[in-house]
Amino acid sequence: MGKDITEKKNLEEILTKSNKLARIGSWEININKGTVYWSDITKEIREVEPDFVPTLEAGISKFKEGFHRNTIQKRVEECIANGTPWDEELLIETFKGNWKWVRSIGEGEFLNGKCIRVYGSFQDINDKKKVQQDIIESNERFNLVAKATNDLIWDWDIISGETLRLGKSFFENLGYPQNFTNSNKLLWLELIHPDDLDRVENRRNQVFDDPSQNYWEDQYRCKRADGSYAYVYDRGYIVRTSNGIAIKMIGSTQDISKLKQNEIELAKLNEQLIIQAKDLALSNNELENFAYVASHDLQEPLRMISSFLSQIEKKYGEILDEKGKKYIFFAVDGAKRMRQIILDLLEFSRVGRQELDVEEVNIRLIIDEILDLYKKQIEEKKAIIVIGNMPNIITFKAPIRQVLQNLISNALKYQQDSIIPEINIQCERDYDFWKFSVKDNGIGIEEEYHDKIFEIFQRLHNKEEFSGTGIGLAIVKKIIEGMSGKIYLTSQKGVGSTFYFTIPIKQFQSTKKD
Repeated sequence: MGKDITEKKNLEEILTKSNKLARIGSWEININKGTVYWSDITKEIREVEPDFVPTLEAGISKFKEGFHRNTIQKRVEECIANGTPWDEELLIETFKGNWKWVRSIGEGEFLNGKCIRVYGSFQDINDKKKVQQDIIESNERFNLVAKATNDLIWDWDIISGETLRLGKSFFENLGYPQNFTNSNKLLWLELIHPDDLDRVENRRNQVFDDPSQNYWEDQYRCKRADGSYAYVYDRGYIVRTSNGIAIKMIGSTQDISKLKQNEIELAKLNEQLIIQAKDLALSNNELENFAYVASHDLQEPLRMISSFLSQIEKKYGEILDEKGKKYIFFAVDGAKRMRQIILDLLEFSRVGRQELDVEEVNIRLIIDEILDLYKKQIEEKKAIIVIGNMPNIITFKAPIRQVLQNLISNALKYQQDSIIPEINIQCERDYDFWKFSVKDNGIGIEEEYHDKIFEIFQRLHNKEEFSGTGIGLAIVKKIIEGMSGKIYLTSQKGVGSTFYFTIPIKQFQSTKKD
C-alpha cells in the first residue's frame, strides 16, 4: 500500500527555498566512511564548482588562520569526542580568495557511545556582519563625539519617553555628579526654568505637529546644581513615520551662558555708545557753533589791527625810523598769520562734517586744475611735473581735491634752492583700493618725524624758512581716514619724499541727510 508523501515534498521545497533566501547550506562528516558532504548552497558560499569533492582538511583550512581556524578545529574535535554542539560566527576565505563571515552550526550523532557522523548548517552572514560593524563604528564615533565636546548628545524616543544621553561633561559643568545622566524622561521638565517651560513645550509641540518640520531648536534657562541657571541652546532632528508622526528626536544641548552674558554686555555697551553718540553729536554741534563764532569774532579785531597799523604806517611813515617800521611790519604779519591759523582751524573742524554726495570724479582733470592754480610758481621754479594714468573714481570731489592740492603744494614748497623741482604723481589699483602717490626731490623728512608731521600744529621749520600753520597734513590725514583709507610716506633727508594715500574703490555713499 503506497504512502502519500505530497505534504512532505511540499515542506521540503519550502524549506529549500527558505534556505536559499537565507543563504543557509548543510554539511556532513561521515566518520565511519571518512567522507564529507556539502550541499549546493554550502558550495556556493565556499565558491567552489558544483562537482567539487570536499574534504575535512580542505574545509577547516579555509577558516582564517589563528582564532577562527583554531576555534572550528576545536569545536569539531570536541563534538566527535563527547558530542558537544556548537554555534559560531567565524571568518573564512573562499576558494576564490574572498573573505566572508559565516555562521557554522554543528552537532554529532552517536551509536553505542561512538560518534558516527557530525552534521550541521553553514550560513553566509557577511552582509549582516558588515551592517553590524557599521553600527559598531557609528556608535564608537557617536561616543567619541560626545567625549570630545562639552555639549550633551541625546536620543529621545518620543513614544516611550526614554532618552539616551551622552556627554558627561555637560552636567558636570552644571555642577551635577557623573552618574546624573540617566533615562529619566522628566529630567528636563525638572531642570527648565519655570518661566521658560510652557513656551519651550508649546514651541516643541507645534514643530512635532507639523509634518513639514524636521528640525526643532530653542533657547532656555537650565538649572544648575547650586540653584542658579545657565542659558542653553537645544536643537534636534525629528524622525517621523511615513504618516508624518514624530517618533524620535536626536540632537544636542549646548551651554551658551558665556555667549548670552556677552550679548547682555554688548547690549549695555551699545546703549552706552548710543548715549555717547548723542552727547558727541551735541558736542560737535556746539563746537561748530563755537568755531563759527570764533572765526567771525576773532577775525574782525585782527582785520581792525591790520587796518589801523597800515594807516599808521601810511600817515606817520615819514617820521618813523626803521625800527618803528619793522615793529609795524611784525605786528601786521602776526595778525595775518593769526587770521590764517583761524581759517585753517575752522577748515580742520569742518572735515567730515559737510553734507556731500559721491560722484564720478576725473582725477586727471582735478590735478590739471591744481597745477593751473600754481602755474606761476611752477614756471618760476621751472618745475618738472610727471603725471601717470589717472582713473575716474566714485568719491567726494571737494575732499579729494583738497588732499591732492595740499600734497602738490607741499611738493612745490619744500624744495632745495639749487635743484629744479621734479614731482611725479601716480595711481594704481591695490586690491580693493586706489593707491595714489606724490613724489618729490625736495628737502626730505627724517624718519623720526614721519608720524609727527600728520599731527595738528606740527611744523619742522620756522616761518622764515617755509610758510604755513602746521595744519595742512593734519587735515589731509583726517580726510583720508574719514574715507576709510590710509596715508603714509617714505622719505630721505636731502633726497626727497613720497606721500602715499589709499581710498576704497567701492565704499562711498552720500553723506547727505534725508
